[in-house]
Amino acid sequence: MDVKLIRAFIASPSGLEEERRIAVAVADHVSRTVAKEMGGRLELFGWEETISGSGRPQAIINAEMEGCDLFIGAIWTSWGTPPANEGLYSSGFEEEFELSRVRHKETGVPTMSMFFKNIDPVQLRDPGEDLKKVLAFQEKLRLEKSFLYDKFSTSNDFADKLRTFLTVHTIRLLREAASTQIEKLALVEEQPQRPQPQATNGLESDIDSVEAKFLARLAPQLRADPAPTPDQIARLRLIAIVAGGSANDKRVLGAHDANLLYHARAGVEFSFLELRGLLGAGFTELSHENVPIWSWLSALTADRPELLTALTLIGENDERAGAIEAMRLLGEPIRPLSFVEGNLVATDWLGAEAPNSIRLAALRYLKAEGDVAHLAAIYNEADRADKDTLKAAQEAFLSILLREDPKALAPKLISTSFETIDPVLLDGAIEFLGEVGTDLLRQALDHRAPEVRQRAVELLSARGALDLDTIGRAREDDAPVVRLAAIYALERLDQPLSLDEVRKVLARPRNSPLFWISSSGLDSAGLALFERYRNNRLRQLSAAAVKALLGTSEHRDAAYFALAARAVADFPIRLRSDLHDAFESYVSTHWPNGIKTEFSPTVGLLSVGTSDPLDAKRRTLVREALDIVAAQRDEADLPLIRNLISKGQARYSAAIIAYLSVFGDADDAMQIGKLQRFSLWDPTEQHFENFDRAVRIVLKLDKREFESLIMSELSDDMRARLIDVVSAGDFAKMHDKTIIDLLLSDMVVVRRAAARKTSISVPRARVRKLLEAYRNSDEGRYYIVTHWLDLGIALSRAQARHVVNAGI
Repeated sequence: MDVKLIRAFIASPSGLEEERRIAVAVADHVSRTVAKEMGGRLELFGWEETISGSGRPQAIINAEMEGCDLFIGAIWTSWGTPPANEGLYSSGFEEEFELSRVRHKETGVPTMSMFFKNIDPVQLRDPGEDLKKVLAFQEKLRLEKSFLYDKFSTSNDFADKLRTFLTVHTIRLLREAASTQIEKLALVEEQPQRPQPQATNGLESDIDSVEAKFLARLAPQLRADPAPTPDQIARLRLIAIVAGGSANDKRVLGAHDANLLYHARAGVEFSFLELRGLLGAGFTELSHENVPIWSWLSALTADRPELLTALTLIGENDERAGAIEAMRLLGEPIRPLSFVEGNLVATDWLGAEAPNSIRLAALRYLKAEGDVAHLAAIYNEADRADKDTLKAAQEAFLSILLREDPKALAPKLISTSFETIDPVLLDGAIEFLGEVGTDLLRQALDHRAPEVRQRAVELLSARGALDLDTIGRAREDDAPVVRLAAIYALERLDQPLSLDEVRKVLARPRNSPLFWISSSGLDSAGLALFERYRNNRLRQLSAAAVKALLGTSEHRDAAYFALAARAVADFPIRLRSDLHDAFESYVSTHWPNGIKTEFSPTVGLLSVGTSDPLDAKRRTLVREALDIVAAQRDEADLPLIRNLISKGQARYSAAIIAYLSVFGDADDAMQIGKLQRFSLWDPTEQHFENFDRAVRIVLKLDKREFESLIMSELSDDMRARLIDVVSAGDFAKMHDKTIIDLLLSDMVVVRRAAARKTSISVPRARVRKLLEAYRNSDEGRYYIVTHWLDLGIALSRAQARHVVNAGI
């Protein structure tokens, strides 16, 4: 493996022997901790004569200096002695400095720095000739401001500033070397060798002749009619961007120009650098899904699979982050690179110099694709406790442990402090808490995440390891789920609370500015838990005990519904009778004088802002009763259920959707098809789950071809989700015109769903045809469609499906 050598030269007159020794140690440290990890080595030259005590001819020193990448000047009160050879310079230091400055001016190398040690003010009163030269030199550099100029007071101060200089420029030089290696890697193409262009006016062209030919054709057109076309202007910008150097503004091609060049690509020969620029634009805009990327990526990596890994190391930060994100979407492994030594994740993706945008992209990748070899780097990132990356780091290592080392998962979960995290990941991790010992499990009682505390209470209770004091503290927990676990723990100890006591524990008063907190001031989440708890408990009581609760205003409704659900006596008949008049008589009987406004979590927000509290209560009762009727699965109830839904007195709950899946028909499917994914009245996860259930019921009940279904009267959310879940085969049966109509939809959710589904459902040739038809339409202007159809054109069906499933 080639190791890139970074050569640094230090020049200083006498008086700074300690600083020169420190420079050796600092350079060695940077070489071992920074350069080595990036596949390089840093060496310091120019100090041997001081360490050994024997001088060397200036010519030898100058020869060493000529090959150096970095120049470090350090000076205090001494200007130094003249070199042995007579010449223009008054000291060896001046000769080393001036020769390096001339070389820097001509070639840009070495990168130069000067460090001046602070001088005692007493000595400045009578400086003497030697010190006067130092002061004049210092003032000259201060005014020029042409390179790093700094002062230091102590040897430790010098060490810190030198370490920063060497670290920054070692990383820069090694990244530039890596970039060159990447371009060499990518430019190995099966093309005949062409003669290199001759230097002109002292400038050597680094641009492939592909660009040169284009510019030669365009030059006359810039001075004549017709004016250059938009795609020609876009390519002109692209060439300027990829040909730019460090002195130019950092730029990537804009989304509009990138799309112009994509659609003009037929018959155009792009150079590697241009393809790299187009790919950079795609990487930068990847999260917005508005720039084609997959064709360019396929062209550049088809014969060079390691190139995508390499591209995570060079370019603008957004480009590098986008390259990592592309690896995640593709499920692409981190491939070894000949010019990178060590763990790329630790040294570059999560290294000391990596910005948060790259760290976040890396952590998302590692969450999906990482393994135990990456855990140390991820733990280090978590230990940084950066507010922008901490949650992502925690999710990454928990995900890896869940996949590859479940035995280590539970202890790590307990010792990791977090409050919120990916709920799916958390649910999976919590399942392993039962494998830890009791002492360790007790530590989980103080975890910040309420789900962890809840599970710890449940497990400790099952083991008989909870005392009453601990249960008492759990009853006072801020999270209602923990309080509920404490209530069940008391029941396990044969100390159950009454329903009224449980309600006080779960639905306790809560001060909150949130508009969905109940008007009665109770914890709405706790109130919802209480209602579920009460329903479960009533199922376990004898019918006589439940009937006794009919006389209590607090539990009367729940008892009534429990008796009807258990089909006790004539309660099912009474329940259906009350449903037929939408609980008008029931409400009039039990609340003759009206009712104060009270929030019910089973209704969501329906009661908030309702002018008539009695009407809100009646709607609540209808919905709860209808769920009981639906759960009993009697086909004779179908007209009743349909009638209440059509009048808007019931919503499509999980119970009703399940009922209609058995007894419903196409007409029900059309009604369900008008559902929206988001409901202002019920902004809960339960509503989203019910929506997804409803989507699949629509597919089941509607017996028509999918093409007829998808173009019927549906909500945009339903149409998009139906496209997501329908089989690839059924989607592909649709006519091209229907697919184009979906791609031209005014709603982005429909356009996106249709474009994604097309990319993984129809053959590549047909995708090309659809894209061409889309572009030829007057309304075919949405870049998101191009982005996703390009996926189907560029990648295999399996690769495209992985990208779609991974999501963005």
